Amino acid sequence: MKKSLILCSFILTTMWIQAQGKWQIIVNKKTLIATSEINDSLNTRIIKSSVWKSGGYLEVNYTEASPSNWIKSLHFIDEVNNELIKRENTTHTKIKISTLRKLFAGKKTLRIYMSIDPPNPMMMAPSKMITLCILKLP
Repeated sequence: MKKSLILCSFILTTMWIQAQGKWQIIVNKKTLIATSEINDSLNTRIIKSSVWKSGGYLEVNYTEASPSNWIKSLHFIDEVNNELIKRENTTHTKIKISTLRKLFAGKKTLRIYMSIDPPNPMMMAPSKMITLCILKLP
């Protein structure tokens, strides 16, 4: 019984990892990243000072490969892993750059993560944290 439970958990986790979504990071209506690949070096972008000082928006849009009832949340984290913004139960958000500028004043890095959690905390399934984007700030 124990072996079959472990095997089922492994198979479900493998299928879940392979069924990834895709995401877009948009700044002032210009797409910075549109990908489905998890790769920190490919998903790192440098934000120009003129863009950072503008009055536009940063948008994050995450599209699931196969929709599920798992809970998705967006996290905006600085270089020392302080979570400065969290948007729960959502796959997209739009934040004013001026708000980000105030929260990330003096910071050099903005990391955007998507956390995917089981709908029932009692499930024997692990939470997953996906790095969507790393923005190098001026």
